[in-house]
Amino acid sequence: MIETMVDWAREPATSWLVLCLAGLVIGVGAIRQSREALWGDLFHDEMEEE
Repeated sequence: MIETMVDWAREPATSWLVLCLAGLVIGVGAIRQSREALWGDLFHDEMEEE
């Protein structure tokens, strides 16, 4: 079973799929963090003024 998984992971198509999936996960996490860092204070200040 492990040997089958290793063989599957060595295929070029699988490698690209894993690389794209990892990039997507990292990209979404970075966007969420940056949006909170960039806009979180702005929205928080507006709420305090009202």
